[in-house]
Amino acid sequence: TVNEGATVNGGSVTGATTNKGTIDGATIGGTVNNAGGTIEDVTVNEGATVNGGSVTGATTNKGTIDGVRYMNKEFLDTATSKLTDNNPNDISNYGTWGYGYQIWQAPNGGFAFIGMGDQFAVINPEAKVFCKNIFFDGESAKEIDFNEFDFVIDAIDSVSSKVFLIEKCNEYNIPIISAMGAGNKLDPTKFEVSDIYKTSVCPLAKVMRNRLKKLGIKKLKVVYSKEIPVEKKEEEKAPGSISFVPSVMGLILAGEVIKDLIK
Repeated sequence: TVNEGATVNGGSVTGATTNKGTIDGATIGGTVNNAGGTIEDVTVNEGATVNGGSVTGATTNKGTIDGVRYMNKEFLDTATSKLTDNNPNDISNYGTWGYGYQIWQAPNGGFAFIGMGDQFAVINPEAKVFCKNIFFDGESAKEIDFNEFDFVIDAIDSVSSKVFLIEKCNEYNIPIISAMGAGNKLDPTKFEVSDIYKTSVCPLAKVMRNRLKKLGIKKLKVVYSKEIPVEKKEEEKAPGSISFVPSVMGLILAGEVIKDLIK
């Protein structure tokens, strides 16, 4: 059986909630029929949920749809495993449950496909994308050949990692643009492109100005907002973000890189 209102289209389930691979007691692994449609040869991983039309933690038949294999099974098994810790002690948001291959770990064995590399592949199939799932610091930086970069976008949350990346780019004379705070903000029209030492209001920018000044770094191109952040509730540890604010910052960052590269 499939929950009332659920639909199945091209291997995706919309409007239904899975519970350890079952929907209303029916295991999704063979063929399930109801008056609204059919599910054929679909596997849903344990811990997967379907909410509002988006699937978190679900793999369609381990890389196949309608009997045709689109993704390597071993790759999927590895890609959806926890390969790298980033902040296992904080389970307040998706960004702290660890990485698979650019696939976020979620609680209870689930995972969410929020893969930046996947987006690149769709936009430009001929692009060569290399993803390294690391927490950037002095040790992991040894794995990176900075001579390969034409431009660097700093979108790191950790202040110490941001500062270290900026230091490395200055050392190698690589252009870099840095994202300041987008958390607890609601107005994407307030974003500006500026030098770090001309910023104001943004709490992260203030911290970065002080840290970079002590290191003798005299300039840094940044995207920041003069919007006053929404006050957090006492029980909230990390800043919250809403979809239409960080995404706009990302587009501005990308635009600045392209404009600088074609000058």
